Amino acid sequence: MKPSPYLELPDAADASEQDSQVPLPEGARRVAVIDLGSNSLRLLVSQVGGDGRIQVLNCVKSMVRLGEGAFENQALQPQAIERTISVLKTFARTCRSYGVSKVVAVATASVREAENGKEFTERVKAETGIDFSVISGPEEARLITMGVEASLPRADYPRAYMDIGGGSTEFSVSREGELLAAESLRVGCVRLADLFFRDFPDAVPKAKFREVQDYVRDKSVMPFKRLLAKKPRELIASSGTAGAIASLALSMRTAEQTSVSSDTTVITIDEVRAVVDKICSSTAAERAALPGMNQKRVGVIIPGAAIFLTAMEELGFNQISITDRGLRDGVLIQYLETEGLIPGRAVESKQRGHAVKSLAKTFQIDVRHAKQVSFLSRSLFSQARELGLTDLPKEWGALLGYASWLQETGISISYLRQRQHSAYIVANSDLLGFTQRETHLLAAIIYSSKYYGKSHPFFIRLSDDDWKKAAQAGIFLRLAVGLDKSHRSAVTGVTLQRSEKGLTVRVESDSPSPIERDCLERMAKSIAKALNSPIEILWTDPIGGEVKDGVPETAIKAWRRKKANRKKKSKLKKAKNKLKKKHHKK
Repeated sequence: MKPSPYLELPDAADASEQDSQVPLPEGARRVAVIDLGSNSLRLLVSQVGGDGRIQVLNCVKSMVRLGEGAFENQALQPQAIERTISVLKTFARTCRSYGVSKVVAVATASVREAENGKEFTERVKAETGIDFSVISGPEEARLITMGVEASLPRADYPRAYMDIGGGSTEFSVSREGELLAAESLRVGCVRLADLFFRDFPDAVPKAKFREVQDYVRDKSVMPFKRLLAKKPRELIASSGTAGAIASLALSMRTAEQTSVSSDTTVITIDEVRAVVDKICSSTAAERAALPGMNQKRVGVIIPGAAIFLTAMEELGFNQISITDRGLRDGVLIQYLETEGLIPGRAVESKQRGHAVKSLAKTFQIDVRHAKQVSFLSRSLFSQARELGLTDLPKEWGALLGYASWLQETGISISYLRQRQHSAYIVANSDLLGFTQRETHLLAAIIYSSKYYGKSHPFFIRLSDDDWKKAAQAGIFLRLAVGLDKSHRSAVTGVTLQRSEKGLTVRVESDSPSPIERDCLERMAKSIAKALNSPIEILWTDPIGGEVKDGVPETAIKAWRRKKANRKKKSKLKKAKNKLKKKHHKK
């Protein structure tokens, strides 16, 4: 197996002295990716030329074991936090020395599961300037797949991918750039080491190893079934654990058996079993002396091997390819594609739209209504930005569109509190293409569209600043929902205009819309307060041309009369029922 591209960085080392004065060619940009796992912390510094060519300038890795003790205590531990922040400070200095213009940082299992994960990322940002995005397990699997696929020749058949991390193991199946399945299992080498191997510092009995395998099988029954349903024909593994197992397997081969390609190494299941026998029968000191073994991986290599071997057995593969590509490569490619710095086949917005619509259809939402609300909310937001009614960046228009598709998911639970249920569903969903923060922003927009100015629910974890922004966006979602209250898509357009009196909202519809008119009239005061501008509403519909809101109008009067009559009938019915009950008791 070819040597790892990563420089092993001691915990307190200062790597900023290396290449500290590297000149930046004209038209080039430097981008850094930081991948914070539960076991290792990685930095990738790349340079992108004006022609789109990517050149790796530096790769650094430090095994900080942030997840040590985190999974059993549901919180990141003080010593692990200090180790990690110390190395991150070094990474920040390295980025500055290279003249990096953008740092894209992602955090995985240990941070997303820890109760103090948010406090940790806030402290990291305050002390290092590095702003981490916490990604879900399936999103991690998607990005890993993107990074690994970029180094492989195209294939017209499905491939399966596996990445063993400290807190979780990600699996996926993809064919020619199309993600067919993405799974994240809460089994990682650090998590299992804490769970099973505290009392086994030396040789591990075969029975103990089989116990760990049974645990992994129990956690992976349904995910493996979903992966096998896609009929993958090849299994590819990334991660440090996979690389360490491959190095040990190669060291046990004879010279005639050794065959290493430039990008991947292929080992057989029999070789993996031989590695397992070797490491389980060795003491900790003997494992540390094995070829390619990092001292800090000694305590987690056996649980990592248990995951590795179990996956091969359960997925039915007799051989596996090992690659040194992974999450950081996928994060880099996605960022460069999104910024238009390189041509891309995996457009993030396409993946996001698919994930949102899949979730919406799971809850059988009204697709026509979702499209109408999405159109209206994005139109209102765009016009409000042009008029200076909101200072939200244009990217929030896309978030509004996604929130529009998901704002009725909770109706299957309760009509009366549908926005609250919708927000809860979204906040707890793994949406591919979204970070954890972005998922919670969608939930906050949906919640704020109904409960503007109310206390924040516990299940949405955002900063006060993010809540303020989500509340602003929620105004436009609320307006859009009101403009299609009847689910008829009668409103064909809405225009915002500045006027002497404040703001004019001009609504056009292709049919009488008394329900939408009444809804907008009731919202007018709260919307005016939120936008800090008096509002005048004008309607144009087949009833009689343009009609100013508030002026008596036949259709609205008739609709209100029917509504009042229904209320009266309901009260009379209740009164009669009470009289019947009293009579029955007598």
